[in-house]
Amino acid sequence: MTAAKHDFAIEQGATFKADLTFTDSENNVVDLTGYSINMQARSKVSSSETVLDLSVGSGITITNPVGGLFEIEQSAAETAALTGGAVLVYDLELTNPAGQVTRLLQGKIMVSPEVTR
Repeated sequence: MTAAKHDFAIEQGATFKADLTFTDSENNVVDLTGYSINMQARSKVSSSETVLDLSVGSGITITNPVGGLFEIEQSAAETAALTGGAVLVYDLELTNPAGQVTRLLQGKIMVSPEVTR
């Protein structure tokens, strides 16, 4: 399964939330029971420093395992710490209970600068 390309826009200083569903190549929902989910964003692919480093319990919540549903959420304070105008690269990977890793998403995150502070 090839990772889907999806770009996110995050407004600096505002709460960010994205609800996602994991489906297989035939569009069947995948049960996320026992899965881990990790997402990292960097200023460029080759950068050793992460700008965002999210996982289940830290920015990612599996909201309905049987329904394949999970969410990414960053508070207003967390997005305020991002550099306004930045364009980041990211990917999001799921690891099943057997240890197999699937890259579900990849793309860019555009951070819209906050004016009201």
